[in-house]
Amino acid sequence: MTQSPWGQPPRQRPAQQWSNPPAPWGQPQWPAPGPQRGRPPAQWPGQPVWGQPTGGAPGPTFPPPRAPQRPNPLRTLFLAMSALAVVALLGLIAVNVSGVGSSSDVAWANEDYQVPPETSSPPELPAYPTTFEEAYAALEENPLYSQQMPEPVRCELPPGEPAQMSDRELDAYFTEQMACLTRAWQPPTSAAGYVEVRPPVTIYRDQVTSGCGSMEGAEAVNAFYCPADQAVYFSTLMFEYLPDLREPRIAELVMAHEYGHNVQARTNLLLPAHILMANIDDEDAQLEISRRLEVQADCFAGTFFNSTHQSLQLTDQDFAAMEQALFNIGDDQLSGDPDVVGNHGRGASRQLWGERGWETTALSSCNTFTAPSGEVE
Repeated sequence: MTQSPWGQPPRQRPAQQWSNPPAPWGQPQWPAPGPQRGRPPAQWPGQPVWGQPTGGAPGPTFPPPRAPQRPNPLRTLFLAMSALAVVALLGLIAVNVSGVGSSSDVAWANEDYQVPPETSSPPELPAYPTTFEEAYAALEENPLYSQQMPEPVRCELPPGEPAQMSDRELDAYFTEQMACLTRAWQPPTSAAGYVEVRPPVTIYRDQVTSGCGSMEGAEAVNAFYCPADQAVYFSTLMFEYLPDLREPRIAELVMAHEYGHNVQARTNLLLPAHILMANIDDEDAQLEISRRLEVQADCFAGTFFNSTHQSLQLTDQDFAAMEQALFNIGDDQLSGDPDVVGNHGRGASRQLWGERGWETTALSSCNTFTAPSGEVE
């Protein structure tokens, strides 16, 4: 097959692609409460089955209580002695097994890996593809898809809720999360032949300058990854505009998504996608490529939480909350238009790919570039 070159791209980032940072979390607004559209949240153990009526047939009836009886002294003495024996046995068991199951006894994956410090001079990103065929091959047949995420991975974040932290505390919190993400992603990235880099984090309020340009005001209220300087940025105003971010684990979900873009950049996924978008005249096709990138970052975020759920002590409620947050930031939810054709994915699609991520360690499950179009709407 004859390849279709579009010319050798410059070694520096193309200005038309990176003049503005990606905006993975949409505009700083939230849909009004009301009936949700699209796929309902997945059910977690202990939750009622979706759509199951709460009413139904009357409950069982019980016979009237029996008349009180006089206590038997011997029976009372026997029960008391039995209770003391049980207490003594439990105490003996507690002494013998104390410390078992603690974090120090877990065989953490990739524990001997020395997480590198964050750097402002990261290695160059993989070379640009020079043809459409090379770009599509990088996206659809990337060697990363043949890898597995390690499990379980240790991640110990500072105490506290991000929404209540000072800028300094938040910076320390997210910086430590970047270390956890790097520890989790280093094995599959290296096995695929790439170099993983721990991105620095910048905390700001309503104006920021990055390698991707400058923003201020409403457009700056965001979280984004900039491939030009390979760094992650987070606006603290997000906590005011996006209510879900004030819930436990949702801020970590945002940063894991942004780190997903870092993985894409380091493994030759991000730039081929943007070069394709810059060289395709069909706007619908451009938007679909963008959505495939974004829901893949959701899936990558999910695999991280699957790897670290034990050390982070994540509960079914945590996963359900993250799944709901992904639904809420869908293009349809943020715009209020159920038929919108956006660049990040509708709520049902984002929810679907996040769920796929935290249900598996196989990165083949995150290959959004070979998925049917109906799964990346």
